[in-house]
Amino acid sequence: MMDKTFKNICVLMCATYIAAATIVSPHTAVGAAKSALALCSGVVIPSLFPFIFCANIFIALGAAYYARKYLSKIMYPLFKISGAGAAAFFLGIISGYPIGAICAAELFSKGECTKNEAERLAAFCNNSGPMFVIGAVGEQMFGSHGTGVLLYLIHILSAVLTGMIIKFIFKDKTDIGDNSLRRLPPSHLESTLKNTAADIGAAVSKSVETILMICGFVVIFAVFTSAIPDTKFKPYLYSILEITGGLSQISSLCGERNRLIISAAVISFSGISVYAQVTAVLTKQGLSSIPYLIGKAIQAAISAVIMFGVIKLNKGALPVFNINAQSSTTVFGLSSPIKCLNISVRMLALAIVLFLSLCIIVKVFERVKTYILK
Repeated sequence: MMDKTFKNICVLMCATYIAAATIVSPHTAVGAAKSALALCSGVVIPSLFPFIFCANIFIALGAAYYARKYLSKIMYPLFKISGAGAAAFFLGIISGYPIGAICAAELFSKGECTKNEAERLAAFCNNSGPMFVIGAVGEQMFGSHGTGVLLYLIHILSAVLTGMIIKFIFKDKTDIGDNSLRRLPPSHLESTLKNTAADIGAAVSKSVETILMICGFVVIFAVFTSAIPDTKFKPYLYSILEITGGLSQISSLCGERNRLIISAAVISFSGISVYAQVTAVLTKQGLSSIPYLIGKAIQAAISAVIMFGVIKLNKGALPVFNINAQSSTTVFGLSSPIKCLNISVRMLALAIVLFLSLCIIVKVFERVKTYILK
């Protein structure tokens, strides 16, 4: 009860702060809201909506069943999660926040994974996409495509390591070994195919609801962060609250090494804004957001350590740290929503190809193993 009261007080204080900032400095607040709405229409909607729809329709049409069937021997040893979680993992690493959490919640709602697995999936599968890390952070903020690639690779590696760590922190008491989860009978797939039109309509409806929720959080936090006092602590506070603006503030700090280490940590932590989005998605299914918050803190620490190690190994002189290079990308320019959509479709196609390739490799490995044992 006391915990709930404390949360309510914190939310009330934030709402009061936003209202006061709007009254004291209406031009700043309105300008921030306009910029946020432009960001939503030019970037957020075209880059995330296709993935949100695909996440819903893949799971509705039984993709998790096949993922569990062919990828359990990869997912279970690494993360103590059935192969069904592979759908959330792959969509999470190529699409961006909060697709991984949406997939995890949807898997749980369809009975494809346990509550513990869904909470752990959200903790390490909800990641930033390559379009943001490479395009926006690497090329636009640091002026180097190579730096963006390095940040993205570290981000994905830290996500995998986080998934391997939190399986020991949040142990599943119902786990009785590989392939122990609910296996949906073939009749489930048959009934799913018969209701394809209904599933598509439901997926569109869910996707619209989710994208509106995300855009709402973007606008709210844009107004909130616009009222932060301009001090030397602003970049760090901004980074904790909202990832995009925070990274933009950090990219102007002095000290190239520090900027890279902090940026790696911020990308993995994702910020309170994304945490609020994830909480809104998870609580609808009765899932806790605590594993997500702990997982993101662990991932941020791992990312910072890896980046520090990379810099040390290369004696601080990596060629990809060319922050003076001119950026040629317009992916996150507000005038290029069509380009964002095209890149989203390409990323989705790449995810499907990788997913099918892994299925084929695992299947071939099983056949070879069976032939050798005979």
